Amino acid sequence: SWIRCILWAMVGLRLLIPFTLTSPLSIAPKAYTIPLNISAQSVPAVDSGISLVDDTVNSLLSSAAPVVEDSANPLQIWLFVACIVWLAGVSAMGAYWLAAYLKLRRKPRARLPWRKRIWLCDGIASPFILGLARPQIYMPSAMDSHARELALGHELAHLARKDHWWKALGFFLLAVHWFNPLVWVAWVAFSRDLELACDARVVKGMNLSERKAYASVLL
Repeated sequence: SWIRCILWAMVGLRLLIPFTLTSPLSIAPKAYTIPLNISAQSVPAVDSGISLVDDTVNSLLSSAAPVVEDSANPLQIWLFVACIVWLAGVSAMGAYWLAAYLKLRRKPRARLPWRKRIWLCDGIASPFILGLARPQIYMPSAMDSHARELALGHELAHLARKDHWWKALGFFLLAVHWFNPLVWVAWVAFSRDLELACDARVVKGMNLSERKAYASVLL
């Protein structure tokens, strides 16, 4: 499971880099499908190296070609509108994250210290980690002692793997690339693989009965 997390790190790195790295072994026909100066071109066009894609897209872009009599370049106007829409989406994602964080932070107001940076709470249904610089673990007080120890092992594995940092970075990339449906799919799969890698770390060395007990707690 941890190998898949390394592969996701490569995806995240690619989403963070604002430029394209070229290589003679790349399967991409062109490094830049969309020219950086496309809004300033007299005839805007893309060049993916795939004729079917280029013909279809460029036929649509031809309608955005500036006319001498026009006072503004239509493509520049559309790009400006697209930037506004993108910023609105990023702002909405940020607002959602802030609202979810504040809601989660209010839940463990009534709490009792159990161990170092671990708290028992009445108002929560499942364990969770809160915080980045100094993360705290919050455990439901209604869990029996055996189930609590197993669930705590899961949360401690998350902390040992720094999953709270990777999850925050993943959400940041999701907020920046919110317009890309493949990034949403990647976010769901990435979150799933983090959990699987965490479970693999916890059950390593357990016998069959212990694994069954751990699985029951997760369910």
